Amino acid sequence: MKRPRKITAGLAVGAGVGVAASVANAAAAPSGLLAGMVAEAGRPLLQVASAAAVVADAGWVWAGAAVAAGWLVGTRAAGAAAGVLALVAATAAYYGMDSLLYRVPLGALWRELRLGWAPMVFFGVVLGTVGSRIGRPGLAGLLAGLMVPVGAAVEAALLPRYPDGSDAGAALEWVRLLIWAAAGLASYVVLVAAAVFRWRRKPGRPKLPPDSCI
Repeated sequence: MKRPRKITAGLAVGAGVGVAASVANAAAAPSGLLAGMVAEAGRPLLQVASAAAVVADAGWVWAGAAVAAGWLVGTRAAGAAAGVLALVAATAAYYGMDSLLYRVPLGALWRELRLGWAPMVFFGVVLGTVGSRIGRPGLAGLLAGLMVPVGAAVEAALLPRYPDGSDAGAALEWVRLLIWAAAGLASYVVLVAAAVFRWRRKPGRPKLPPDSCI
């Protein structure tokens, strides 16, 4: 995949995170375009929507978009730029969807939006650079690969059981377990990949026959 396409893919990841977060929050909100439909569907769906809203607002989800964008492009400079662009796309998509779902002019959200540009650039550069190191040999590549899954597991552990103002209830406990399971699996894959990569680079490793399958 050529670099412009990789950057576009990173933008799509960021925009997807922003749209998903906005929809999840709107579904759990007491008012708005989706509130009535969720309320009519019953309390179980409201709990699921509320749990999804808590997760969608988690830092690791947004950080993961920037890390993924950096990983897609694969170099430090391009990764830093891709990380920033992914967070810009996520933020723009989030507020754009909010404008539609709450029927509020986008200009009315500008005050809230303009306060986030500086941290967005800073974290985009850092996280995109980290993402560009994923798959690289050595400790840096290993730590980069573990950053998002470990962050997700830690943040899930710190989530309150019953967040104030949320109807998530027991659904959040199931979501927490799913996050831990996914984070554990992702960490396992990263560790195995790092071990295999190190083994393949080890001097004096016996060569396999040409017809062997790895």
